[in-house]
Amino acid sequence: MTFVDKAWVIIGSRTDSASIVYKTNKMGVFVKDLEVNHDCCYYEIPFKEPIEIWAFGDPTIITATAKAPGKGESRAVSPKYQLIERLLLPEIHPSSGVYERMVQISIGDVAAATIHVTLDGSTPTCSSPLYNVPHVEEELQVGGRREVVVKAIACQQGYIDSQVATVNYVLQGPSEGDPPVGARGTLGVPAGKIGNLPANP
Repeated sequence: MTFVDKAWVIIGSRTDSASIVYKTNKMGVFVKDLEVNHDCCYYEIPFKEPIEIWAFGDPTIITATAKAPGKGESRAVSPKYQLIERLLLPEIHPSSGVYERMVQISIGDVAAATIHVTLDGSTPTCSSPLYNVPHVEEELQVGGRREVVVKAIACQQGYIDSQVATVNYVLQGPSEGDPPVGARGTLGVPAGKIGNLPANP
């Protein structure tokens, strides 16, 4: 069975009076003799609450048996749980808001993942243009006003794609009589481009 990030496992028995013990392949060497002190080892654990499984390493195998008064021990069951980690949500800076003339946009790294973005409000995929440098969006028309919707997703082989991060910017152009603003942003990135992204229509 495959899950994303983490899972909680509940073990039950059709015999009402049964008690259940379990162990996992992530918990070390198991011993039966509870009277002997084994610093290196773990014992079978009575099941009392859901078992939390995290997404790291090899698949988790839970081996469980049930016991009831007057009845023999059940056969062991050993389901395997494969967890795949979801990448963290990309962080787009600055946050959504209203900005005068321009906004400088940057997206934080997500470990070794690649970040893919769109500027037109469409949902990005791992085939969308790659983000690689900061970006400046400008509104230079006197009295102008426009909205820019930036969305980003993190992708990496062996992981589940991140959720889509979204910010909304409203750019207000200069007022009549304001000094002119250059066609390039403070980082020298041409307006309308984000890394190798084409300019917005």
